[in-house]
Amino acid sequence: MKFETFRWGPVAQGLYIALLWFSVVVSWHFSHWLGYYLLLLVFLGLGLRPLLERTGLYGIAQSLALKTIDKHQDRRLRERRRQIERSERDKKYRQRRKLDPTLPKSW
Repeated sequence: MKFETFRWGPVAQGLYIALLWFSVVVSWHFSHWLGYYLLLLVFLGLGLRPLLERTGLYGIAQSLALKTIDKHQDRRLRERRRQIERSERDKKYRQRRKLDPTLPKSW
């Protein structure tokens, strides 16, 4: 059993369906472009997926997307960790009975 490498998402499917419906407008107003437009639709519907799978472009795009997501998540985690450390430090200083001389007067 061969597993699919990827599936088209809902946005891509919606765009393709919109392009299919737009072919009515192309045939009405731009009839001289209709042949090229239909060839584009056939390529997008049947040829793009095997091209992306065989060349490995989908894998490259997927790895780049995962790297950027990981960077953003790491940045958020570091910032949240920093905030927690600051609040714990502030809590420790505020609950002292004797004031620390290095802190400002309004602390």
